Amino acid sequence: KSFMAGTGLSQRYSVDVSTFTPELRETCHFGEIHDVKFPQKSSEIFVTASEQDIRVWSAVYNTELLRINVPNLTCYAIDITPSGGSIVSAWSDGKIRSFFPESGKLQFMIPDAHNDAVSSLAINNRDGGNESLWHLVSGGKDGRVRVWKINAKHQTMVHSMKEHRGAINALVCNRDGSQAISASSDGSCIVWDLQKGVRIHALYDATVFHTVCYHPDESQYITGSANNKIGFWDAYDGSPIRFIPGGGSDVTSLDIQSEGTYFVSGSADKNVNVWHYDNGEMISTGQGHSGRISTVAHSPDQNSVISVGSEGGIFIWNITLRERNIYYRVLKNTSTTHKTACHHHSDGTPTKTIELLLIRTTDY
Repeated sequence: KSFMAGTGLSQRYSVDVSTFTPELRETCHFGEIHDVKFPQKSSEIFVTASEQDIRVWSAVYNTELLRINVPNLTCYAIDITPSGGSIVSAWSDGKIRSFFPESGKLQFMIPDAHNDAVSSLAINNRDGGNESLWHLVSGGKDGRVRVWKINAKHQTMVHSMKEHRGAINALVCNRDGSQAISASSDGSCIVWDLQKGVRIHALYDATVFHTVCYHPDESQYITGSANNKIGFWDAYDGSPIRFIPGGGSDVTSLDIQSEGTYFVSGSADKNVNVWHYDNGEMISTGQGHSGRISTVAHSPDQNSVISVGSEGGIFIWNITLRERNIYYRVLKNTSTTHKTACHHHSDGTPTKTIELLLIRTTDY
């Protein structure tokens, strides 16, 4: 006989009654998860960034594969090189650290990358996946956007651009790596020419921009902000096209499906929403998080979406497209909340062509 016990560090043990010997069964983050990323060529694993550590997970077996500990610091953002050879991370002490994904050992560190915390970063694809020489774009709470040239022995700053007056909350590069767009708390998103290190144009609104994405054909930008709106902007001159209500609270994260047909949003109201891109109609809502959603991300095969939140929960959502029908279901939730973890099953009423079904949850 045995019983289950959970700890304050979100570890679940099976304890043998006769010998009182604990056996570790499951783990999760014990603090807010700030970011999640898939490698470009694999949908079977993903990486999360949280308080004091980075963790690599199996999306197939829902288990932790690797843990990279950096005590007393917070990781705000992560990205993975195209070949999967480096996990690059942004930290609260103003440093950028890169780790080997197989061993978790430190690959390189950029000290004083920003004067304050490094709040966002993005791998630049201008080098075509070259592992010996590549570029990185970082954003800090100091409002600066910086471009770095990375090789095996040296990390050199190429440009430092300071036009934002608030923290950089999100950074995204375009497909060929010639541009990047930054979303800031100062009410602006700026599109940068990364070759020249200058501004191309800017988007303005009386709000805090939490997130920004390129449409796959790069004809538009899409933004999420603190005024509960999702904005669509013309990439030619940065002019607004339309705004739609994004939910009951701040729109904190966006990710667009590779064909641009639909996109997924995460909000401070704890909901994951699916939207049709062209008509701006909400297709379905997924519920289950017990805290603010930090990030949503599509898998490379476009069959699943992962959402992470401030309560430390990780949700894997399965998506299948069949003749314009989207089936949306939760595969697993791992939550750090012991007593307040979500116990209700979101069988919610299907809308349009959506079937929303909660398969299984694991509560800590």
